[in-house]
Amino acid sequence: MKFFGFGLLLCLYAQLLTVLGSPQGAEEENVVISYPDDTPSSLLQQAMDMITDAGGIITHEYSIIRGFAAVAPEYVLSSITTLSPDFQPVIEQDGVVSINDSHDWSEEEDEADAEEDEEFYLEDLPGIMKTMQRHDDNAEVVYDTEAVTAGHS
Repeated sequence: MKFFGFGLLLCLYAQLLTVLGSPQGAEEENVVISYPDDTPSSLLQQAMDMITDAGGIITHEYSIIRGFAAVAPEYVLSSITTLSPDFQPVIEQDGVVSINDSHDWSEEEDEADAEEDEEFYLEDLPGIMKTMQRHDDNAEVVYDTEAVTAGHS
């Protein structure tokens, strides 16, 4: 019985340390952080250092835009905005954005094309590859930042 009580106490202590050891719940977010074009490199490096010091990960450093992608605790993201009043970052959720759109494929040649799934390049956006995928009677626009940073632009 004493061993059970000691084990329970030890488990509760471990949970308490876990909660207290992670500031503000330390929920992490996948984000893209971009800065104005004239932002000094030292400020970007300072922001990336803050993220890694807090246990976050820099997943991509962009060359087309002044910025990077990261997995970071929420509390660090708010701290980054206070680094410089002159160079405010834009912090956005990272991920694939898609828009589902219906289209009437009433013409015969369009119906034949709609039988197969197609993907084609739409336009050049800095740091973002935008494609449209057509599936039967639906069209889907897909934005992909990872393909561009991996050299697939």
